[in-house]
Formats: sequence, C-alpha cells, structure tokens
Amino acid sequence: MIRRIASVLCTLLLLVGACGDDSNSGSSQDPVTTHPVTPGPVNVDDIVSVETLLPVTELIAGDSVNVTCLANDSEGHQGPVEGFVVEVTPNDGVTVSALSVQCTLAGEVSVACVLGELTDTTPASLNVLAGPPAVSSASVTPNTTLPEETATVDCELQDAYGNRVEDADTTVEVAPTPSIVIDGKTVSGTAMGEYEVTCAGAGVESAIAATWTIEAGPAVTFGLTTIPDTPAHKVNSGIQVIGVGEDAWENPITGIPIVNVTATPEGTYTLLGENGTTISFSEEGFYTLTADLEADTAKSASIELVVDQTGPTITITSPERGLAPAGGDPTVTLSGNVADNMGTIALLTIMGEPHSVPAEGGDFTLEVPLVYGVNILDVVAEDQWGNERTAARSVLWSDEHYALSPASFESDAVTKALIVDIGQQLIDDGDHDPENLNDLATIMEVVMAGLDLSGLVENPLTDFSCIAGDCEVHATNIAIDSADVSLQLIEGGLDITLALNNFTMDLEILTPAVSIFPAQVLTGIFTVDQITVDLDALLSMENGELIVEADNIAVDFKNTSILLF
Repeated sequence: MIRRIASVLCTLLLLVGACGDDSNSGSSQDPVTTHPVTPGPVNVDDIVSVETLLPVTELIAGDSVNVTCLANDSEGHQGPVEGFVVEVTPNDGVTVSALSVQCTLAGEVSVACVLGELTDTTPASLNVLAGPPAVSSASVTPNTTLPEETATVDCELQDAYGNRVEDADTTVEVAPTPSIVIDGKTVSGTAMGEYEVTCAGAGVESAIAATWTIEAGPAVTFGLTTIPDTPAHKVNSGIQVIGVGEDAWENPITGIPIVNVTATPEGTYTLLGENGTTISFSEEGFYTLTADLEADTAKSASIELVVDQTGPTITITSPERGLAPAGGDPTVTLSGNVADNMGTIALLTIMGEPHSVPAEGGDFTLEVPLVYGVNILDVVAEDQWGNERTAARSVLWSDEHYALSPASFESDAVTKALIVDIGQQLIDDGDHDPENLNDLATIMEVVMAGLDLSGLVENPLTDFSCIAGDCEVHATNIAIDSADVSLQLIEGGLDITLALNNFTMDLEILTPAVSIFPAQVLTGIFTVDQITVDLDALLSMENGELIVEADNIAVDFKNTSILLF
C-alpha cells in the first residue's frame, strides 16, 4: 500500500513539473504541452520547444541579468544546449552579450530565448526601474517676475540614463543669492537681474539650471542722464538725453520716456531726432538741461551739462623762434603763461616734466638746456575735463654760426654744403588745373579728392563710459566732394591751408547689453560743409635730418551737424 501511494505522488509531481510554473521564469509552457519534463540529456536532433528563465522580475536601469535558456525534445527531456541567442522586445537601450542582457531605459520588456527557428512563445517579463538620481533639471514659472513676486520651481530628476526618477527629495538653490528668498519650491527677490535656479539632491552630479529674471518695478524717482556720459561734451555733437530713475527697491531704471527737452541759456542749442530727445550745442558753456516725464508732464528733472572742447591757452613769450646766441652756456629761458576760458588748469608739463601752476592759470618760467641743432621747447596744458593743448617753440643752437652778412648765396657759400632753392611757382602757382599738374598744391588736391579716407581711420574712433558700461563710436563711409589746397612760402617754412568740401561720415554708437536690455547700435551721420585747416609748417635740418614743426594751427568747421537715427 505504501509503495502504491508513493507511486501516485511521484506521478503527480511529474505532472506539476510539466506545467512549467516557476516563480523566477516569468514565462509559462505552451498549454498544449502535457507531457512531463525530465531533466536532460536532450536529443539535439529532436528539439520541439524552448523555454526562458530569469532569476529576477525587476532590474535597475544599467544593471545586467543572466538568462537561462532550456531546450525540450519530444521525449520530454529538458536541458541547456549550444546555439541559443536572446531577443528582447522592445530593444531600445538594450545590450545583449551572449546570454547576458543589460537594460538602460525604464519600462516593461520581454525576454525570449531563440534556437534556430524556435522561439519561446511565452517570453519572460522584466520590469526595468529607474536608477538613483544623477541629473536634475529646473524650470521656473513664471520665468520673469517683479520684485517680491513669487515664482514656482519644478525639479525633474533623471538617472544616469535619462529615466525620470520619482519621489526623490530636492532642494532649490539660486545664484547669485543677495535679496533672494527661497521657501520650499517658491522663490522671490527684490534685486533686478538674471538668476540661475538649480535643484540639488542626494547623488545629483549634474544640475541643469533655469534662468529666472527679476525686472525692475515701477519707477518712484525720475532723473536725467546723457549718452555719451562725459564730464564735458563737444560743440555741435549729438547728446542723447535719457530718463532714468529707481523703483521702490533701488533698482536702476533706464529709458524712461521723456518729452519737452529744453536747455538754458537758450539760443545755442538744436533738438535732433524724431522725439526731440537729442540735443546739440553750438557754443561752449555751462547749461542746465530739463525734460518732462512723458507719463506725467507735471513732473520734470534737470541735469547740469558742460560743453567744452577747447584746451587751455598757452602763450610762449620767450625765447623768440630762431637762433640762440652761439657759444657760451647752452641754455635758454622759456617763459609764458597759461589760462583756460571755462575750467581750471589740471596739468601743465614743460619739456615732458610736470610744472606747478595755480588752478586758475598763471605765468611760468624755466631754464632749459640746449643741444646742438634744433631744440623743440614744448608746453602741454590740460584742463579739468581732459581737454589738452600744446604749444612749442623751436630754437637753433650751435657753438658757432656762419655770419652770412650780407645774406648772399654767392658771397657766403659754405664749403661741403648743398643749397636747394624751392620757389613759390613749384610750390603753388595759383593755377590749380587737374589736367596740368605743375605744382605741389594741385597734386595734393588731386590726391586728396581720390583718397580713401575710411581706410585712414582706425575703429573704434573713440570709446567712453555710458550707462550700459563702455560704449564705442565707429566711423565708416568717410568721404569729401573735393579739396582745396593753398601753399605759401614763409620764412623758414610753408603756410598751408587745406579745405575739405562737403565732408560726410557715417557713425555707429555701440552700447553693450545691460540688465534686461540687449546690446544696441545707434546710427547717425556727421556732416560738415567745409573743414578748413590752416598751419605753418616750419622746416629745419638737424644732423642731416629734415625736421618739420607745426605752428599756429587753426581748424574751422563750417555748418556742422550730427543726426542720430
């Protein structure tokens, strides 16, 4: 009786094994297979089905799992054989190496063993889970707020393979930090500017930041400034007037709309531009500029302006230009005075060395040593606004001079010397016919008319401090219609007069980005009916080299205008 019961139990166990119910396999045998399975050896020439077994049902992204593939023959034998491959569906982010499977994308996949034309019809299921947080990505809503307004931060976490990670703790961080308040997942602040918002958390190695901008609030103060913002402006230059102010949190505001720009004293300025907010002064002086707030013309603001482009006046009273006494002590007394029409004397240098002088100007005197040949005695003065002027005096000194008395080339010739006599007719005969280039003045006119003036200018033309930072002025398309040249021989040199007719120059003012305002390019045009330059070019020789000194320089601009668009 015991043997019969044991036989029945064994049969039942075999039948249960034939069902293929294995908690680790994730697959089940084809329902039509009812024959009991007996572990190997398997007849490799009589394999009728295959099975897939996995040791786990869940896998962390990036990990690998080893797959067990078994073959069944028609006699019910089951076991491993050579030649198995593994198929995974879907296969995005899946790497199969022999019977090892690595998955990097979260989700449900099916794993099936394949042997030749046989594929497991009941593949094992594998649930791929996201790994630990590795990357955070922040977003801010709204991404632009006013002072003290709050914004909400959303933190999205991903593992190293881009799978979204849920239910992980994060902390909001903002840089820079002054004025910023962080309350959980909300942020607020009072200082205008752009901020980087990130999410920090355990294991996060890379944080992708969101940009959050705080804009200035409504202006509570109103004032004026200018572009360019310089201590002293040039005559006939375009000065852009801009409304500025602060909000209740002391954030600076630029570009406040203004109207009704005026200046006192009157009669020396012109308003330019479509809105009349660019002003140009035709005379030097101290001015008070006033404008009204466009939104409320009952409110106005003023600013003091200085228009001064002239350097201090330097007068050299001694020595006279020419020969110093020969022999003896080679020194000369350099004397003169300096004064400024509007400001004070900020700096005076004589022969490159600073020299003390009262702020209001005054006399100067200095003993200057001389050397053989031509001595250039130069004096440079600068006013409080940086306007500079130079004066110079040339003195010849030698231990001996030829008498040249009476002054005659024939009777006072110097041995081993060369005399070149250049007459007025060669320099300028007064008949400037471009078809007959028979004097230097006519040649200069033809050359000047065809000269590429733009190529002679190095940009930026100048730079200056402005509201946005360092602004630059660029000049392009410089041209003239014609040039008039007059050259007249004078004692010791030439009197040169050069007139440039219908001078035009395109301007570009480049302002950098500031706060929420992008970089801008202001365009304009500078025109002059005629620019006249008059000077004396004094010629001398020193140690066999030609020395040219400019004296009595005068520059005149006729009908100058600057238009900004």
